[in-house]
This record gives sequence, C-alpha cells and structure tokens, in this order.
Amino acid sequence: MKKDISKTTKTQKQGNANRKQLRETKRNVAGLERAKKRKAKRSEVEREVKDASQPADEGQAVAKFHAGEGEGYTIGIDLGDKRSRYCILDKEGKIVRESSVATLPAALKTVFSKLAGCRIAMEVGTHSPWVSRLLAALGHEVIVANAREVPLIYKSRRKNDKLDAEKLARLARMDPKLLKGIRHRGAEGQGDLLLIRSRAQLVETRTGLMNMVRGLVKSRGERLPGCTSEGFVVELLEGVDEAAVRALKPVMVLIEQMTETIKGYDKQVEEMGKKHAEIARLDQVK
Repeated sequence: MKKDISKTTKTQKQGNANRKQLRETKRNVAGLERAKKRKAKRSEVEREVKDASQPADEGQAVAKFHAGEGEGYTIGIDLGDKRSRYCILDKEGKIVRESSVATLPAALKTVFSKLAGCRIAMEVGTHSPWVSRLLAALGHEVIVANAREVPLIYKSRRKNDKLDAEKLARLARMDPKLLKGIRHRGAEGQGDLLLIRSRAQLVETRTGLMNMVRGLVKSRGERLPGCTSEGFVVELLEGVDEAAVRALKPVMVLIEQMTETIKGYDKQVEEMGKKHAEIARLDQVK
C-alpha cells in the first residue's frame, strides 16, 4: 500500500512549524524572566540605598542625626559583601546608634555624609580600600585596622558583625594605635596594582594552557617543537593527527589572543614605569 507522500510532507512541515513556534516561545519566556530578574535587582539596589539610613529593627539604641552633627563621635564598621554593620559611640562612649547599611557608595554616603568629623575604624578587607577613600573624602578620620594584629578581635570567641563593629569603635575611641592601622594605596596606586595583577594572572593562565596543549599532544604519541611563548601559534599543530588539531586549535587561537593582550599590558606597564622613579631606576640595571 503506497503512502500518501503529500500528506506526510504536510504533517512534517506542520510539526517543524510547531517546534519552531515552541522554541520561539521558550526564548521569549526566558527573555522575560531575565528582564524580570534585572528589574528586581535594580529595585533591590534602589531599596537598599533608600533604606540605608534606616536603623535595623532590633531594639538598638537609635538616634536621628542632623547635618553637621557627630563631631567627636567614634564609629566602628564591620564591612560585609552586601551589608555592613556599624556602631556609633558619642564622646562619653555611649552607643547612640547600631544598625547596618548596604555596602554601596550611595548608601554609605547617605548615612555618613550627615556626620561631621568622626573617627571611623574598619578591618582591612576586599571593600576597605574604596570605603576608606569614600569616608575620608567626606571629612572623617579613617583607620583601617589590621585585625590579625589585634587579638581582641581575631581571637574572640564571641564573633559576630554587631560585636565586631562595637569592638572596633571602642578600640578606636580608646587608642587608635591598638588597631595597628595600615595605609591603603591611593586610587591611582590601586589602578596600577590592578593592571599588574591582571597581566600576571593572564600570563599564568596562558602558561597553564600551553602546558596543557603540550601534555595532550604527548598523550597522542607526538611532540610539539620548542618555542617561546610568543611563538606558540596554531601552525605548531602541523603534523599532529586530525582529532588533536580539531580539539586543540581553538585553544591555540585563544593562546595567540592572550599573547597579543599581554603585549598590550606590557606597553601600559612601560608607560606606568615612567611615572615611578623606583621602576625607572630598576629598568637601568642590566
């Protein structure tokens, strides 16, 4: 019995159309979900900033500050990745406020721009460089404590954000030297360090990929010729079996791109060296 080819073709076309429509629907739904998440994230950040100056509802001592108030106050901040806990002491050492604030520039400004001439202590960490610069720009005296040198903090058996913030404030009020304060680089110095570390990480990643390629080629019973990092190019795969070339060629292309990026970093480091006399002197040593 002969099949109805036209009917079969029509059914296949209809099925293909349905599948295409289903894929488009899924893409649209996924797009809407992503947009919803982005909107929720924006709302969360805006809410954090708006509520930054509001005290946490935990029954702490609370005070509302007026512009210019706070001279002689001491503040301890326990920096967190999303929220930071702070404790404010008056001149007599009485807690006038304990709360938390979003670890965001706008939120921190909302809280601490209302206070004038405070001494603020925080532990050294990921956020301490930019937070200390921001608070210093608002006119505060900022102490970045090396917590590992302060047994009262790092050896304490009762460790939580609230207690750490209060301890920082009380130590800073008693004697700032107890905090073994460190000095962060300025914004420009941090930028230079970021450049150097980015280059170093890229060089390390490139070296790891090159070693991986050589090792995988050896596992096929073959060997790549010796060369410098700059000479590690796709052409080295000539003579290697097809399966290895198919797997490793994209990696070789990536290594070449990394080499070009590293050359760009080298030029930037060279320009940076002209700004620093120490680097210029080292460059003269042969």
